[in-house]
Amino acid sequence: MKKFTVFMVIFIVFLVGCLLYIGKSIEKRDKDYRAFENDLVEIAKSYVAKGDISLTSGQSYELKVEDMVKEKMLVTNKIKEDLCLGYVTIKRSLDTYNYKPYIKCDKYESVTD
Repeated sequence: MKKFTVFMVIFIVFLVGCLLYIGKSIEKRDKDYRAFENDLVEIAKSYVAKGDISLTSGQSYELKVEDMVKEKMLVTNKIKEDLCLGYVTIKRSLDTYNYKPYIKCDKYESVTD
């Protein structure tokens, strides 16, 4: 019985270690893409702050990456030579704006709800 308990503890520690390693490697791999998504949200916030769009409560607007590049709000839509297309959905609630980025690249795609 004692050998079985020791074996189970070792197995659980090994399993947890493997899962942590996998999670950290995925997090590291997607770091640049998540930073790009955060940049898109910041650009969308400045777009709204400048007053380029006005939304009433409940309305939404998609600000496309291609438009950001055309209007020189974004320098490039490439991440390490990986071309990314996408948009930021800007939705107005009663008193705030909500921003949801979405990008699709060859090696990455945003998680959707």
